[in-house]
Amino acid sequence: MLMSLTIRKMIAITIAAALAGCGGDDANYEIATGKRLAVENFGYSLVVPKGLHYCPAASGGNVHGYVIYGARAGQCKGGSTEDKYISLWADFNVLKLPGEKIFSRNCKGYGKNEFPNEGNFSEDQKRAIIDIKGELCGKFHGNVVEITTFLGLDSKSKKYYYLGNSEIPDRFIVVRLSTFRESIVEDAKKLNSILESVRYN
Repeated sequence: MLMSLTIRKMIAITIAAALAGCGGDDANYEIATGKRLAVENFGYSLVVPKGLHYCPAASGGNVHGYVIYGARAGQCKGGSTEDKYISLWADFNVLKLPGEKIFSRNCKGYGKNEFPNEGNFSEDQKRAIIDIKGELCGKFHGNVVEITTFLGLDSKSKKYYYLGNSEIPDRFIVVRLSTFRESIVEDAKKLNSILESVRYN
């Protein structure tokens, strides 16, 4: 029983690191040109929409993904998350706890069917949330809207797929959008563009 609790805590710590933004390492920003960016350590790549600021999401010198900002580029320095952003953080399921469900363990908010009706959203905002690719977990912090979804790698087809409340695969990517209510429509489109661009290297 103690071992099981320890394993669950380790998984929770991994997910918490993924949701924290830049993962603790200082990084300088770059401005996206629309070219594909590779995450060599975890074997995937993505395309950041042209003109957005981004920086590597790293821990202990290992790049796990990217943090993409819609405004102030200086937010990349030190991993501050005061501005709206989209982050991608990849990891391996090294613990492989049998039956562990990714959403049941890590979603502390509302599912995709409930979330649009829990906030004071307009019809356009509700549609933007519903149109986000895959399952999601949504929650609020005042005017801030946070949406998290997960991608898993199919080891046979070498393709990423949207995870529902399924078992944690060997390799997965935590994707998080943090924005403001008034920006949810435009930022949901950016999120979908990034999700659709993820490829196995």
